[in-house]
Amino acid sequence: MSNNIKDELYDIAFEQAVLSSMIFEGSDTTLNKELNLYTYLKKEDFYLPVHQDIFEALFALSDKNLPCSDGSFVELELKKMGKLNEAVMINIMSKSPISNTLPYASEIKKRKQLRDVIDMALNITKMANELKEPTEIFDYIESKSKDYYSSENVNNPISSAQELWDSFEGKESVIKINTCTPFMDQENDGGFDKGGMTIVSGAPEIGKTHLVYKILENTTNNALSGLISLEFTENDYMTRLRKMEKINKNVQLKNLSLNFTSFDISDLIATLYRMHNIGVKLVGIDSLLAIVNPDIKNKTERVEDIVTRLDRFAKKTGMHIILIAPGSKTDNASEKMGVLNSIVAEHLVKIFIRITDGKGEGEKILHWHKNKQTKIKSSKSVYYCNTGNIYLFEEKKKQYVAIT
Repeated sequence: MSNNIKDELYDIAFEQAVLSSMIFEGSDTTLNKELNLYTYLKKEDFYLPVHQDIFEALFALSDKNLPCSDGSFVELELKKMGKLNEAVMINIMSKSPISNTLPYASEIKKRKQLRDVIDMALNITKMANELKEPTEIFDYIESKSKDYYSSENVNNPISSAQELWDSFEGKESVIKINTCTPFMDQENDGGFDKGGMTIVSGAPEIGKTHLVYKILENTTNNALSGLISLEFTENDYMTRLRKMEKINKNVQLKNLSLNFTSFDISDLIATLYRMHNIGVKLVGIDSLLAIVNPDIKNKTERVEDIVTRLDRFAKKTGMHIILIAPGSKTDNASEKMGVLNSIVAEHLVKIFIRITDGKGEGEKILHWHKNKQTKIKSSKSVYYCNTGNIYLFEEKKKQYVAIT
């Protein structure tokens, strides 16, 4: 296996994050109570031998019901094994635990499987060069395929309905992310759902970007939020921040994570993972048109692939993604809740918001379509005032009391 290929088939940071979380938080850090990392992962899934050793030590401590939260028991176990690497342990212990290890554990497992596929391909080539019987080669392929599809290798845990019921006992079935934007939270029963996706669409210059940025900035008073801006540069956003500093000092800038460079869909997913790793709950992406997917030429197919991958990421991590997506001329001129002629997009998203101009000066109408299958639609008039705040339009005639 060449070094270039090997570099793509492991991620040291993911391995460190999982091991750190297992030490500080225990094995149950996946947000899936039926899943235990000691049964989900195997020692061989880790790429670095030193990481394999740490996992083996953690596994041994788990069998003995011994704690490992301060790392001392782990170090003692590694010393017994004759495999303690103090520099690596210090590095692992210095990492912050992550709230949900499942996406990272899944990625570790996936990359191990890809390494196995390459090893399998090399063995097939070797057998062919040695002029082995074709039936022998096909038997080898079949046996390896059976190994892959065995229950311990598949990344999709199966649980009973009873286990799901038990895991939610005493909890809300849908966890909300409060945005500190009252008209938005009221419309969505307390905030955006964790593990969902919202699309904000509308004609150019209608106010999509300002609405999304305002929601993200307000959310900083309650949780970490993130902005991946692919259409506005750092200088553009600094101009916004300078204006905001004069009119709204309540925004917690330290709680807003920014990125301006993740244009390729693969880089974008990696950036979302990093934001999730530091605790970001709500992230906005501006915008769909700027995301590059060089493998798909057809525009509609490219849009549908990007939306599908972002929705899958949101479901896996519990993050909520707000995607700004300009509608087609047909979409914007009709009542259709679509985006760039995509059928998939309107079916996948939790919430679809289309913005149109209202009759009054500064008035915008937000048309909500909550999940294609539910057929729930509503609308709300808001007022974009010249200070940058967004009010319910009915408040404009009262005391201009901001609810942002």
